[in-house]
Amino acid sequence: MTFGERLRALRLERRRNQKELAAAASIDVTYLSKLENSRLEPPAEATIRRLAAGLEVEPTELLL
Repeated sequence: MTFGERLRALRLERRRNQKELAAAASIDVTYLSKLENSRLEPPAEATIRRLAAGLEVEPTELLL
C-alpha cells in the first residue's frame, strides 16, 4: 500500500472529507488530493505529523 492509499483509507475510516483534513493539517486541498493519488512523493515529517493529528492517529500509522 502506498502512502497515498494509506492516507485515503485512514481519512475514509474516520469519515473526513478532503477539505476537512486539508484544513486540519493546514495544507491545500489540491495538495492532499495529489498525495492521495500518489502524484507526489510522501511529504516532509512535519506535514505527516499534521495529517496524523487531523486524522487522530499516530504519525507511524501513515507510514505502515
